[in-house]
Amino acid sequence: MEVAPLVLAPAPVDTATPPPPPASTLEAEASLLREGITALHAGQPAQALGFLDEHARRFPGSVLSEERSAERIFALCDLGRLDAARAARDGFLATYKGSPLTSRVEASCGARTNP
Repeated sequence: MEVAPLVLAPAPVDTATPPPPPASTLEAEASLLREGITALHAGQPAQALGFLDEHARRFPGSVLSEERSAERIFALCDLGRLDAARAARDGFLATYKGSPLTSRVEASCGARTNP
């Protein structure tokens, strides 16, 4: 009598919630974001924007994307790039509905001129 080989089906994968990044990656993400925020608060919005854009390139799916996006809007405001700030604001509000950062984003230079 011939016995068929035992084949195990792969375990189902939960794609709804991505696993958290390893601590070392999260530390790198937080460090780069912190550099951007520090530069922004030091009155160096161009340098801040550089850090924030680098963060977006290196960590596109970051758990810190929401904070990065808000800080990017503030940097664009400080640089006087109002059209870009408003476009980024609209993207933020559409992506991060109910964010605790919404009121700061809406009060930024990117605030709507027409309700």
